Amino acid sequence: MALILQLLGAITLVLLLLIFGIFISVKGRASQMRRMALAMGGPVPPIRVHLSPMSEAPWKDKRAYRKWREEALALGLEPVGEFRVEPARGTHIALFIDTTRNAYVEFTEHMIAGVGAGVGRSEEEGRLTTISNSRLNHETESPPWRLRIWMPEAPLAEMLAKLDEFPPESPPISLDRGNAPGRLEEEYHRLVRWRYEEGKQKVPNLEQLERLAKFAGVPIDPQTEAYLRGRAQDS
Repeated sequence: MALILQLLGAITLVLLLLIFGIFISVKGRASQMRRMALAMGGPVPPIRVHLSPMSEAPWKDKRAYRKWREEALALGLEPVGEFRVEPARGTHIALFIDTTRNAYVEFTEHMIAGVGAGVGRSEEEGRLTTISNSRLNHETESPPWRLRIWMPEAPLAEMLAKLDEFPPESPPISLDRGNAPGRLEEEYHRLVRWRYEEGKQKVPNLEQLERLAKFAGVPIDPQTEAYLRGRAQDS
């Protein structure tokens, strides 16, 4: 989850395009906009993502992935599998679990944010702890129930040791091979929903989103559109 959330990093660029009114048909800008939208799964981050199992993800940085996988196995982590993140384009993860800590460990490759590893632990009363080792700090804010730690380029062993420095405040949610992918999906949904409803980065209105989707050539994710329309009716 710590790395999947880098999908949100591109929202800042999208909103800047809106602020400055860049809707002119300049080929280079349109191409860049389309790439950003494809990477997010639409002109704004989808309200939900789905992890689709893959026999083998198409890693571009195979060397980094092999090194990370060897480190995870050496630490005794249990492999869950490799997944494509939908509806985002070009984003996939390899997922492991640490059953002694009830923590998930992921390696993510994203077409814009790049590669990195993340560690996360969910608690029954809602607290979420995430640690990321990406080179760049892609997130700008977090909800009050999330403890977010950034350790650029730190090895997995150090990230897990850091997690131990912050013991859970309520019982951690148990993880196994069956429920771990769904746990990541749910934590993504909680965090994105908070960004839409409480975060500082407000989402454009539906008319602006439709213009943005047309300009980028990438439609709004149907689930996200339904969610935003529901919010518009309630406001």
